[in-house]
Amino acid sequence: MKPTNGLVAFLDILGYQNFIDNNSVEKAVDILAEVFNGLKDAVIEDYRNSWIKQASESNKRFEDVTIQTLSDSIILHFPIEGKNFPMRDWLTLLQTARVIQRRLFDNGFPSRGAIASGKYFFRDGFLVGRPFMDAYRLSQSLEFVSIAMTPEAFTRFKTDSKFAKSDWVRFPGGVEFLAPVKGNREERLYCLCPLRKNEIGTEACKNLAALVQRSFWRHQKDVPATVDVKVSNTIKFWTYWICRKEESLQ
Repeated sequence: MKPTNGLVAFLDILGYQNFIDNNSVEKAVDILAEVFNGLKDAVIEDYRNSWIKQASESNKRFEDVTIQTLSDSIILHFPIEGKNFPMRDWLTLLQTARVIQRRLFDNGFPSRGAIASGKYFFRDGFLVGRPFMDAYRLSQSLEFVSIAMTPEAFTRFKTDSKFAKSDWVRFPGGVEFLAPVKGNREERLYCLCPLRKNEIGTEACKNLAALVQRSFWRHQKDVPATVDVKVSNTIKFWTYWICRKEESLQ
């Protein structure tokens, strides 16, 4: 079995344990099934509203993104050939991960995630490789709703952007942020926000606190005080993302 070179994303649903505790696993499965129905159309629609100029090419590449679920986690992996990854392939996975996270969020499943790059093995649903572990560890450390790149993946993202004579800073979905992680620590990471650029200035962004809290509280989930930190950190990051994007529009 030859190793595959590419990108890996790992998303972890926050508060999923509440469904199990409340004997609502079947309900959770039904909701997740609804989230994934029409996912392709949602990703393509998001492409149309994004920075990607060659949407048709990216849509075709979307077919190569493998999406798997495991308990409260969602795993994406995307094979990419060559030493330098084309920017359209980077954006295909980044946008796919953002759309999935937003659809989960809108359906009451706030999540945290991470993206890694490198070689991995995949066959018949069997996955193994450092990128999966790197993405898993980073996602588990985040204390807010976002998708962060591992430092290695971020370095590669910038290198591939330079090689393609592109500007990674112009990608609207992400921004560098002093991210809160477990252990009361902060780490500067490149983080993706599930908000859409065309939502800036709308009611959705004017009352982020209510938007975020509704997602955490949906489906009669219990939300202990320990989760308040994640809610507050999410509002802070999303507000920060809005501020940076507003500056780029001036």
